[in-house]
Amino acid sequence: MPFNIIYKIQCKVMNYFYFIGIDISKLWFDAAIRQPGKPRYIRHRQFENSEKGFIAFLNWLKQNQINDFSLVFVCMEHTGVYTVPLCNFLSEQTITYTLIPGAEVTNSQGITRGKSDKLDAKRIAAYALKNREEIRVHTLPSEQIRILKTLLAYRERIIKARHGFMISIKEIKAFETDTVANSIEEDSRQMIDNCSKQIKKIDKQIDSCIETHPELDKNFKLLLSVPGIGRQNALYMIVFTKNFVSFNCPKKFAAYAGIAPFKNSSGKSLNSSSKVSQKANKKMKALLSSAVVCSLRSCTEYRLYYERQLEKGKNQYSVKNVIRNKIVARAFAVIRRNSKYVNTHAFAA
Repeated sequence: MPFNIIYKIQCKVMNYFYFIGIDISKLWFDAAIRQPGKPRYIRHRQFENSEKGFIAFLNWLKQNQINDFSLVFVCMEHTGVYTVPLCNFLSEQTITYTLIPGAEVTNSQGITRGKSDKLDAKRIAAYALKNREEIRVHTLPSEQIRILKTLLAYRERIIKARHGFMISIKEIKAFETDTVANSIEEDSRQMIDNCSKQIKKIDKQIDSCIETHPELDKNFKLLLSVPGIGRQNALYMIVFTKNFVSFNCPKKFAAYAGIAPFKNSSGKSLNSSSKVSQKANKKMKALLSSAVVCSLRSCTEYRLYYERQLEKGKNQYSVKNVIRNKIVARAFAVIRRNSKYVNTHAFAA
């Protein structure tokens, strides 16, 4: 199914009668029920975050005369891996649900006082009820995307650990005696080697995951054809867009990655130039910034454009941000056209 069709399905207007807010943590989750037109009808209960708790949750719904699950809409705060088991269970029971960032609920509440799991569940239910015409239905990414995301997160942790050992060697040499420093350096070198071997092993697992799934392999190769996009950029783009299902527009992904400029003006007192927002996926933003640095060295088109803009007096960071947006736009273009990028600049030259 084309990704633009899937997006339309996800954005359909929701007509439900029971809105359930869930605040979920590692060991348990709190659930609160709200109904349209009944502001005082609020039911709350806490359950274990396990299969046993999920069954108890269904029984609790039936105790509250909720037997038709097609009328139920569940809204959960996104807490990473803690939500995955419940999401899988709701999908099996064909119960519609969505995941939302905690900051989104907090910002929508206005002035509030106090905080508890019970209060949070009620606030999430109120948020779902109030925004029922705008919330998108959530669908879990495919198994391959989840595996890829887990492997990339594991790889990143190992890279950080290896970097920590590298830094510690330099610091210990500067401040400790040679005997202690040499002993620690030897052990650290072994840890660094082990980390490097583990990174290579993970890279092979990632390659295997990509190659065994034709759709992932196709999009991965298409992305690599775009100037500026390397292996890591392509992998993270696939993960963050759920293989280009969650996003159908490069501008929306640019806003998600924090590279889309927004106006900042109000009356006469505030009228500054457009700036990018700090509310962004910082990992994707950093990867795109690295892509710009690499492309300015290797891509003649980007380098000439960058030099022309600097000669006109443009700010270098603004020009680099334009290139970041160009890279994103071209990435979505090759996926939409289902064909590799053609460097027309090379033919013109």
